[in-house]
Amino acid sequence: MERRGPDYEDEKIRAWRVRPGEGRPERDPSVLDIDLKREEIYESRVYEVTPDALKSIALDILANNPGRDPSVVLKRLLESLDDATFRILAKQDHEDKLLTWVHVSRLGGTRALIARVDRKPEADFRAFVAEFEASGIRSGTVYPPTVVTLDEWREHARHNQSDPT
Repeated sequence: MERRGPDYEDEKIRAWRVRPGEGRPERDPSVLDIDLKREEIYESRVYEVTPDALKSIALDILANNPGRDPSVVLKRLLESLDDATFRILAKQDHEDKLLTWVHVSRLGGTRALIARVDRKPEADFRAFVAEFEASGIRSGTVYPPTVVTLDEWREHARHNQSDPT
């Protein structure tokens, strides 16, 4: 497991989005919103999809859809090679320490919610992560994760509070 610092994509887990043309904020289901008075980011895990897995997906699409334009599938494959990830992003309630998490994918620039689990103990979170890693890493679909832990998020938050820029 590789350690890393928080990045821009991680910061987006606290974002709210406005859908084009609507003019009103609407929660993106692939974003984990945080009430900073009651909650804190617990952990973020990023799993990069392997090129072999992306190639296999593209070949499956072409094999199962013979009428599909191969150039479109190839274009999507190339777009995905640059940034294809699965993320498990968790937050913790300050008071009862229960966790809420989302499991999202980002393929070819498109984010999608895979699962959302609300207010469960840490053991359930660890089991969820272990199940995903057992199938994803073993099959060669994803590389081992990079992780930002609770302590690293706390340090990141302290640094951002003291930095006026």
